[in-house]
Amino acid sequence: MKKLILLFIAALCTFQAVSQNAKYDLRFSIYSLDCINGKLLLDLEVRATDPSAHFNIADVNIRFTYGSALANPVIEQELVLSGTVQTTTPQTLSLYAQHHLQGTINNVVSYNVVLSGGHGYPIDDLSYIPIGRLSFDIIDYNLPLDFTFLSQLNGNFPVTTVIEKFNSSLRQAQEGTYLDHLDYNVCGYGGMKLRPKLFLEGPFDSSKREMKIGANSAGVIPIAQPYTALGMHIGFETTTAAVITNHNIVDWVLVQVRSPSNPSIILGSAAALVDNEGNVTDADGLSPVTFDLYQGPAYVSVIHRNHLSIMTKNSIDIQHLTIEPIDFTTIPLYGNNAAKKDNDDQVMWAGDSDTNGTINAADRSNAWNDRNLQQYLRTDFTLDGVINAADRSIGWNNRNLTAQTP
Repeated sequence: MKKLILLFIAALCTFQAVSQNAKYDLRFSIYSLDCINGKLLLDLEVRATDPSAHFNIADVNIRFTYGSALANPVIEQELVLSGTVQTTTPQTLSLYAQHHLQGTINNVVSYNVVLSGGHGYPIDDLSYIPIGRLSFDIIDYNLPLDFTFLSQLNGNFPVTTVIEKFNSSLRQAQEGTYLDHLDYNVCGYGGMKLRPKLFLEGPFDSSKREMKIGANSAGVIPIAQPYTALGMHIGFETTTAAVITNHNIVDWVLVQVRSPSNPSIILGSAAALVDNEGNVTDADGLSPVTFDLYQGPAYVSVIHRNHLSIMTKNSIDIQHLTIEPIDFTTIPLYGNNAAKKDNDDQVMWAGDSDTNGTINAADRSNAWNDRNLQQYLRTDFTLDGVINAADRSIGWNNRNLTAQTP
């Protein structure tokens, strides 16, 4: 111990500070997220703002708020500014007192670090250094992770302060950038990603096991999805003409996620594109269909504007941020005779011109009334861009069929 004290005194005598322009940045960094046990570990990190602002850090008082998704913050671990700290470039020796966490009123806390002796730890603008790690209990998975620094810039009091050690003096460093944290992906929120596959009877070519792209070639597929206008959806998904052409898009479909305990309850829906091979994607023609929902079991259904809707027979256990493939061409479907069997493939029944879940005389009448029109219409059961006898024939052949989705 005596040797350490002598070294410490010698270091104090030889050290010279190199900056009086101290300015700092602070950020939150998620160290780990344990959704099974409901624990979050959060690091508090600091750096100098730019090369001219390098300084030796002394005391730190980081004040911040945390959202209602979390509770019971405690110090999990002291990190770089802990106990006796030595550096070689530059040569410094610093003694830090035990870290303290104060206050949890209205989800406001202060993380306190005090330099009890020495030069202070030198920080630069090249990398953030972790000061300390906090542990939180996750108490509400329905809310985002939300952390906000209390700064002078926002008129808060008391505020976050960082103290510079300059030679033998202590002075308050200037505020730089505060990187607050807002994350909606809490244990599965926003992480439900689906990759359905399906075939529509109207354009399906069983010899090739793919769908024709007649409406695409005719240029009638709209860049805006049709389901909001039909009163079946509240989104505003759009694509581009290039995506429709380059990805051999057949049409828009509506993908729904339903409650595992009551599949008549729709938890979320997303308008998506289906290509000639049956792949259902986001509006970019590539990405999986994503829902702001939580991981867990759910039924998945698909609606098309003039085909009968289908749904998985059983709920599917969908994992957080895992792309879940759902092949409606082969898996068991909800209800009886929910889809047409075409060789080894299940294809959605065509002929529902008013999207009411039943194929009847009204649908055939609608197709007759729209005969010879070349537009994007629900009476175009073959999806080739023109309403003709082939569409009326499908409506007749599939008469009296009803959708099996609840």
